[in-house]
Amino acid sequence: MRRPNFFIVGAPKCGTSALFAYLNQHPQVFMAHLKELHFFGTDVRYPARPTLDQYLLHFAKAREELRVGEASTSYLFSQSAAQEIRAFNPAARIVIMLRNPVDMMYSLHSEMLYWLNEDIEDFEAALEAEEKRKVVENITERIVIGKDDVTINLCYLPSSSEIMAEKQRGLTDSSPRQA
Repeated sequence: MRRPNFFIVGAPKCGTSALFAYLNQHPQVFMAHLKELHFFGTDVRYPARPTLDQYLLHFAKAREELRVGEASTSYLFSQSAAQEIRAFNPAARIVIMLRNPVDMMYSLHSEMLYWLNEDIEDFEAALEAEEKRKVVENITERIVIGKDDVTINLCYLPSSSEIMAEKQRGLTDSSPRQA
């Protein structure tokens, strides 16, 4: 059975779903039929993590495609995912999707309103309420995006640009450099 040889990771609202969909249409690329498999990143809590056999079943129909991949944005928020991916497939490529953090926060706020995970419609008011809600509601390590209930270290104000830069360094430092 073929193993994935590339991974799409990134922050929420940064285009990972679009890239996943585009690559899924390419004849030389096989993508897992589901996005957000959450197999790697054992330091991040997920509602259910697949076993290795369950994970590999997502790639059972891969044949002669040049690339076999999956997309799980949560890998960006993990301290161990890059090392786990490298141990799983040392030749794997990681595509990191990033976006201007301010634009990402506006988009995330809109999505959270849509999914009823946010009750403050005004973006600036939601930002102002963030620090108080972190303490009162103890939400510093939990966010619900869409129907996925994933525990990650992300709220509106995590000093986004610094966190994204640090996560990118962690992912790229664990991968061999390509010229």
